[in-house]
Amino acid sequence: MSKHTKTLEFLSVTEAAQYLGISRQHFTYSNPPEPTARIGKTQGWSKEVLDEWFAALDHKTGPKGPRTSKKSSPKGA
Repeated sequence: MSKHTKTLEFLSVTEAAQYLGISRQHFTYSNPPEPTARIGKTQGWSKEVLDEWFAALDHKTGPKGPRTSKKSSPKGA
């Protein structure tokens, strides 16, 4: 009799970004958490790890620090 174990599910970079509703680039440049698993050179994350990491992000600053307005000041000011 063989014992069946539950298959673990991990998300790739692209799948993780899709799951979180962000771009792949945003995920990559936002200092993602350590992978939950690795298979060869492929990294994978569990949904639980991604949820914790994403909830802890400061969504106002983004990966490169606070956003600043690019509007120029009025002339003569």
